Parts: sequence; structure tokens; C-alpha cells
Amino acid sequence: MSKQLITIKPHSIIDVITNSSSELFVCSTDKSVDTISESLHLLLDTCNSINNENRDFDDVFGSIYEITEDNIRNFFDDYVCGWGFRPDWNLPKIKDHWDLYEEYDKLNGPQPKYGTEEFDTYNIKRSLYASNYIEEFFKNHYVTYKKSLIGLIVINSAGDNSIPYELFDMIESAFNVNRIHLG
Repeated sequence: MSKQLITIKPHSIIDVITNSSSELFVCSTDKSVDTISESLHLLLDTCNSINNENRDFDDVFGSIYEITEDNIRNFFDDYVCGWGFRPDWNLPKIKDHWDLYEEYDKLNGPQPKYGTEEFDTYNIKRSLYASNYIEEFFKNHYVTYKKSLIGLIVINSAGDNSIPYELFDMIESAFNVNRIHLG
């Protein structure tokens, strides 16, 4: 079996960069989860028709749910603490975990040498420092965030790059969305 070599001349560096990412749409709307789901089905059907594709709804969209008392802590931990999401730009901003690590390093000196027991202990303490900050942030700002989060509808993508880009603007304008790009 012989191998063939194919040479592709890239137009720019963008031609060689790949990007796998998922999206989270947080909707501030008076529409119900069922209404949003029905609308997304119609939008996907239209997209499939225009692009001559046959994408399945469950392969494109993940869970769609309303933020309630029962799930707000998970949303808060994952998206407010994890991704810095703020439904209202006037809300206090949480520090990024890298900023917290840097802050810890400034308070406690440079990291010990990699591979040592001191290094492992240092990193455990650094992680605890970040966890304590997040817990304190939650205690101090939960009530404020709760007022802004309860009742919002969340649309998850089913996986990396699963939602066709053509639908982003339609989803954002139809449901008054804040979109979180999950890297």
C-alpha cells in the first residue's frame, strides 16, 4: 500500500487552527422551556433544509432547563465561578482561578521545586485558598446573584461544535441571550 502526500497551501494561519468548543446560551425571556425547545427544533429544521443536512436535535442541543432553587448552586459553581458569567454587568465579578493562584503566590512566596513533597503541599494549600475564596464569594453574593439567575433558561450544546454557527444569532436574538463560549 503506498501513501500519498497531499500538500495544501494555507491562506493564513487561521487555516491550520482547529477549534473544538461548546456553547451555553443563557436566556432572559418569558418563554417556557417547552416553547424554547419547540422553537429550537424549528430553527434546526430550517438550518438543515438550507444547508441540505440532517442534524438530529439531540446531537446538536444538550439539556435545556430553567434555573431554579434546586439547581442554582450547580449553575453558580460551574458558570459564575468557573467561567465568570454575570447575567448583569453590575454584579460583582469573581476572580479567575489563575488570578487566585497568583494572589496566593504573592502572599506565600514562590512555588517550591516541582516534584517535591513541598511542591505538592504548596499546591494543595493554593487550591484550598481558591476554594475558600469561591465559597466566601458565594456566601457574600449568592442573594444578589440569585435575584438575577432564578428563572433564566439555559440551553447547552450537546458537544463540541454541535450547534451550527448559523443558529447563534437567531438563538441570541429570539431569546435575549447571554452566550458563554466554553473554550
